[in-house]
Amino acid sequence: MFLPFITTADDIADLDQLKVKAEGGCYYMRAPFAYSDDGRWLTSIDVGLRPAVDAAPIEDLGPFSFHEFAYEITIADRWGQHDLESTMEPDRARLWLPPDNRRMVLEVVGACCRSLLQMFEPQIIYRRTLTEHPSAKSLRRYDFVTKVMESEGYRLLRAGTHLNGCRFWLMGLDGIDLSDLL
Repeated sequence: MFLPFITTADDIADLDQLKVKAEGGCYYMRAPFAYSDDGRWLTSIDVGLRPAVDAAPIEDLGPFSFHEFAYEITIADRWGQHDLESTMEPDRARLWLPPDNRRMVLEVVGACCRSLLQMFEPQIIYRRTLTEHPSAKSLRRYDFVTKVMESEGYRLLRAGTHLNGCRFWLMGLDGIDLSDLL
């Protein structure tokens, strides 16, 4: 059973104190979220931006520079007997989250997203689903992140579906438009 670290908006406000980490070309914030009742396992939410230069994530747009945004749930063994493990799969992540507190995950993602956008001010942000043909429930999480980004001065440049069925969103800081990428 997992117990929450974060239960209120005040707890989320404390996330401003988190340091940005860098690993494998990704800049991210790791927010402690829950712990197991025996104290062995720590669940965190990792929210990050990964810069890409001259890449072409969208089939009909040429290469351009952008930051890819994503988040994942990570579990750490405080006793050091197992490696760190992360997932973007909601069904798997549920095992590591307090059942009554899952709704707070997106609030934490939103707070960390705002902090990262304010720190790095990426011009263009690319996001995508990991699954083909995502459910309406899954897409609501992406809509939430879109609204967070819009509140920070970004606007949707383009949204669509890749040839493989995965959805994507391209966001630009106000003043950036698709003609800048052509």
